[in-house]
Amino acid sequence: MRENELQRDVRAALARTRKVLIFRNNVGVHVDIGVRYGLAPGSSDLIGCCIPSGRFFAGELKVKGRHPTPEQAAFITAINQAGGYACLIRSVEEALDHLDKATAGVEAPAVARPRPVPRNK
Repeated sequence: MRENELQRDVRAALARTRKVLIFRNNVGVHVDIGVRYGLAPGSSDLIGCCIPSGRFFAGELKVKGRHPTPEQAAFITAINQAGGYACLIRSVEEALDHLDKATAGVEAPAVARPRPVPRNK
């Protein structure tokens, strides 16, 4: 499964629960004009708030074999330290489990340190 397919399926499943108001968050730089877009560098693919608590919810989507960047891991950690719920999501089932925990007020799990990015010589 590709990441865009995972994102489509997760967004649809989360929306069907009516437990979260969820948005896709594109992050990047328009190279030609140097304009940054998105919530913040490293911010998660999906952001929103739990209903009815309003707790911030963020999900970083990764397919098997992919890992969060250092910036993405830092964003997840910052949201969790602030009382929100940010997590790594690899499947629809995992997304629904995280949402249940977020709406129940459970603390989000820590994100493993990202793997170093290989540098070209």
